[in-house]
Parts: sequence; structure tokens; C-alpha cells
Amino acid sequence: MNILLKLPCPRIVEVILRLLDTYTSVNGMVESIRERYIDKKYRNESWSKLVKAPVSALNGVSVEDEDHLKKAFNIYTIQALAQNKFVQIAQTIVSLAQIEELEGM
Repeated sequence: MNILLKLPCPRIVEVILRLLDTYTSVNGMVESIRERYIDKKYRNESWSKLVKAPVSALNGVSVEDEDHLKKAFNIYTIQALAQNKFVQIAQTIVSLAQIEELEGM
């Protein structure tokens, strides 16, 4: 690293190194998401394929749970779950409650 800082434009090198650290950190978090929340069968899939995977590709969601989501909300994929209006409304309500709590502090 010291050699890099002796190059012309050490500030640019420093910024690039920070970006690489950030990328490595984010990449680690992304891999952690795969390990923690994606079923082993689907862990090697790209994110664009995962959104089209059945909801049971999420750890903790059984095939029975998936069947209930299909019947109740017509949800067949991870993308459909994320884009479901009831899920989005619930997330909005939680966010608004958090804002309300912060304002009350």
C-alpha cells in the first residue's frame, strides 16, 4: 500500500483503495445474505435467476408455506413476494412507525 501512495496522484490511489475496501465489505455482506437466507439448492444462482425462483428458495419458507402464498396471494416467485402490494404496504407502515418513533424522541 505504501508503494501505491508514492505514485503520482496518491489521493486518487487512496480513493480507489477505499472503494475496493467498500466493495469487499459489500461483497461479504452479499455472500452472507446468500448463506443465511437462500436455500442451499439455489445459492449458486445469479440474483436475476433467484428473483424468478420459487419462494421456497428462501431459507425458512417451506413448500407448504409456498402453497399457502400461492393460494392466498397468487405469489409464485421471490420477485412476486417482494412486489406484492400487501407486503409493500406492511413495509411502509413499519417505516412510518419507525419515523414516528424517531420524531417522538
